[in-house]
Amino acid sequence: MVENVVFRELGDILAYERQIAIGDSLGLKIIGPVYRSWKPSSKISKTVSNSNLLKNVSTLDLLLKAQSIILLYEYVTVRQVYYVLVSRQDINNNYNEYKRIIRILKNGRLAGLINFNNIIDDTRDAEKTPSWKSMNDLLSAAVDQYRSDWWIGQPRHVEVWLEKRALRRILYPLTNEYDVYLCTGGGYQSWSQVWAARARFLAKNDVNLKILYFGDLDPSGKDMPRDIRERFKTLGLEIDVIEVALTKEDILDYNLPKNPSKKTDSRKDWYQKKYGIDYAVELDALPPEILQEKVKGAIADHCNLDLLWRNRIQDNMQRELWRNRIDAFEDVQG
Repeated sequence: MVENVVFRELGDILAYERQIAIGDSLGLKIIGPVYRSWKPSSKISKTVSNSNLLKNVSTLDLLLKAQSIILLYEYVTVRQVYYVLVSRQDINNNYNEYKRIIRILKNGRLAGLINFNNIIDDTRDAEKTPSWKSMNDLLSAAVDQYRSDWWIGQPRHVEVWLEKRALRRILYPLTNEYDVYLCTGGGYQSWSQVWAARARFLAKNDVNLKILYFGDLDPSGKDMPRDIRERFKTLGLEIDVIEVALTKEDILDYNLPKNPSKKTDSRKDWYQKKYGIDYAVELDALPPEILQEKVKGAIADHCNLDLLWRNRIQDNMQRELWRNRIDAFEDVQG
């Protein structure tokens, strides 16, 4: 006898409870989310918050707030959810609260209350050479991926360099839209990465070379643009590195949460003297839509958009032409 089973769908907490109850009453075996019985508590913890300015928030309330943030931005990192909650003054900015958000988002995903696909982590990759069902599938994929150099005729070559690898998927759709390289670090750039970039820059002949830099506002994050310039200079290239974010103005404009600077950072004194602050702010704290607008604005400031869009239109026409040729070939083969 085949057992009746049903896979519980993603949904809000009420839908979750209803489906479990109805499934049990009908004798259905609910398969799916690991934490089938997890129900976020509405009990207020008295030990998490350490500030009299903020009220403690229940696990249930934080889950609901996290769901609304994810719905608003679609793709976010765990750290971004945390910083949005901090900026809204729903929680304190401390490590215990951060661990709590990690735990709630983990439980929410395992219980099917948060879609796994909406929480991203680009610090860990899985790689494999693509495989295809047929040569026609390969040809179709090649046509879909075809792209000419949209920056032909532009007076500049622009790249976006990002300190935080975890934010790669937030920025990549935009850099891809503008046909711009996105280089992610995870700290200071390696010599291998700089050497590869040097080859790209040299291939551009005499155009103006610009790197749009996005990093933390802290001693290391603010030293990295200097390091990038000096590494290219060592290799014989003068590169204009433009610091787009984060800036001191961003802190005031968007009320970003502050963290203590690392006492052991050797650049701390230089940082305090130059910027007049003794705290740090992470790039992740910038609301995703603001970060995306900064990326688009910075790229648009350094290119001829009309020329860029004309090249994109030409590519669309080429792709459509080749799709028709492949379809015609398949009809003949069939």
